[in-house]
Amino acid sequence: MRRPDSSSLRCFFEPKSIAVIGASRTPGRPGHTLVENLRKAFAGQIYPINTQAGEVAGLPAFPSVAEVPGDVELAVVLVPAESVPQAVMSCAQKGVRGVVVEAADFAEIGAEGRLRQVQIADIARNAGMRLWGPNCLGVIDARSGVITTYQPLRDVVPGHTSLITQSGALAGAVLAQIHEARTFAFNKVCSIGNKADVDECDLLEYLAGDPSTRVIGMYLESINDGRRFFDLTRRLAREKPIVVLKSGRTPLGVAASLSHTASLAGDDGVVQAAFVQAGITRAGDLGEFLSLLKTFDRLHRRHAGKRVAIVCTTGAGGVLAADQLGLHGLELAHLSKPTMARLHERFPAWLEPNQPLDISPTMMKIGPNRALQYAAEVVLADENVDALLLQTFGLPATASFDPAALAASIAGKGKAAVAWLYGVRTYLEPWTAALEAGGLPVMPDLRSAARALQALAARTGQESDVAAGPTLQGGESGTGVQLLPDTAGAFDLLRRYGIPAAQGVQVADAEGAVRAAQKIGKAVAVKLADMAIAHKTEVGGVRLNLRTQEEVRSAAAAMAKGALYVQEMVPPGIEMIISARRDVQFGPVVMCGLGGLWVEILRDVALRLAPVAEDQAARMLAELKAYPLLRGARGQEPRDTRLLARALAGLSRCIAENPAIATIEINPFILWPQGGSAVDVVIEMAAANPQRSEPCRQM
Repeated sequence: MRRPDSSSLRCFFEPKSIAVIGASRTPGRPGHTLVENLRKAFAGQIYPINTQAGEVAGLPAFPSVAEVPGDVELAVVLVPAESVPQAVMSCAQKGVRGVVVEAADFAEIGAEGRLRQVQIADIARNAGMRLWGPNCLGVIDARSGVITTYQPLRDVVPGHTSLITQSGALAGAVLAQIHEARTFAFNKVCSIGNKADVDECDLLEYLAGDPSTRVIGMYLESINDGRRFFDLTRRLAREKPIVVLKSGRTPLGVAASLSHTASLAGDDGVVQAAFVQAGITRAGDLGEFLSLLKTFDRLHRRHAGKRVAIVCTTGAGGVLAADQLGLHGLELAHLSKPTMARLHERFPAWLEPNQPLDISPTMMKIGPNRALQYAAEVVLADENVDALLLQTFGLPATASFDPAALAASIAGKGKAAVAWLYGVRTYLEPWTAALEAGGLPVMPDLRSAARALQALAARTGQESDVAAGPTLQGGESGTGVQLLPDTAGAFDLLRRYGIPAAQGVQVADAEGAVRAAQKIGKAVAVKLADMAIAHKTEVGGVRLNLRTQEEVRSAAAAMAKGALYVQEMVPPGIEMIISARRDVQFGPVVMCGLGGLWVEILRDVALRLAPVAEDQAARMLAELKAYPLLRGARGQEPRDTRLLARALAGLSRCIAENPAIATIEINPFILWPQGGSAVDVVIEMAAANPQRSEPCRQM
């Protein structure tokens, strides 16, 4: 069924009227606080619904939504779970366009709750009404004043960062923290809970067209439609930075998410690959999530890059900062000679300005304000500098520091800069507020500062990379192969996609094997060609390095009756694995790594959603820890990585264009200094029943 377009969500953000079903006349109760929040911020009609109260928070109340005299565009349902179906039905009968269900005890509690969730989703769908939730806090729109949370809010200031979260409590906690700290402001907060209807993709599509949203943050426990999510974020991330905190990275996290919002976290390796490919910045924890959101909120339109200059007020702090830059893949900028000369004009004659740039002696000479501002301006003017990490301390000796003037000076250079402050709270709190008000984010520690600069540099470097990749569709193109009849067909399929494979011949018996070996004219391997046997080595179905007619005849005769595959023995080389499969959330995925036993021992692999272009495949190879081995480590000849990238790109097209194939694994792909060859291929066909698969493996 075709999903409604994003315009159907307008009722949640720009309604003219809102009914609160479960409104309470008792102060402090959720149904009373929610009405109070709306009264303070929302300019439209508010209709409290309470069967026993004549008024709530000074507003006339109605016993049911049906008795509201005017139209109701949005309804917020605060009644217990067992009463929700009737409340949703009453909204459907009233012609309400959207309903937010905040109650818990739905799919997250098991079978009974799942049935209840399906029931309300069916009611909404049949009525053409959008359903938000359940098990959520709903919507906060700082501009329109739609506030459906029962968390008390005051002085909501609109910003340009919008948040999508599955967790209601997390949304409330994050909002409270930012609200109190005033580090930056949210535009929209969308707590979607169990996602019975409205999900993260719907909201991404809506926020893509929202001019007041410049940055998007997401806390996700699951992704309903991985391919749609990828296509949306890949297009959207070019214009609006997207930061995601995704749980379910470990088996423990996956298990916890199932009991929280009834989510299936999925394969985190594939999730991470999709994030990288789409241009999403992934946060490791909540603190990093907030720091990155603040960074992009302030700096995403400024120039950034890997070459970072450090201006510090302690040599030790500069060394620690340099370590963090290195740990995050950044570089310490090399100041140009003209920059060094300009610094010498203000620095003490005995001090050699360098990187990291310790300005504490200069502060004693000309004062903290002039020293900090001059050093920052001169360094940022250097063409060798992409970004600045500034650190200073708050002590009585620097009490005259003017953070607002410094922030303004740095902002005028148009380059990314973050700060880390340390010292006495009396100074740090007002200084932090002034710096951040001037567009200079203050980080809680040096690691966070380096991570912020890394994220900015990565975004700058990936914009063209993300834009240049092949467009991925929601499904696969063409009908593709339906069934591979034999091993020869499997290798022929690889060759059709430009993947070189070792020469081989399929035969019916031992004498046919001998003739095939004579035709090949070199040492051969003999393998069972029965695609119903998954692991042929375990049943004696593979014999290698056969050189004489008798060796070939004996090996073939010893195997069970049926087709045999006689294949040339290829020269030794580096064994690689390239494979592709169909992920349950994201669809076709391609993988590469060291092959043979190494893939299981080292797990050094790179993943992407398929298809990938050859240049993207080359970047996958470069991600491997084993990549130096391919480039010729310790005097060895470099291997033909260009051919391997071509083969990987071809395999990605193969899985994308052939829906009948569930998995393809080439292990090993032997890589030489010039050329390479697929030696073994395992192909599994997708079954008609998606819960099962039809074995079609070739070894």
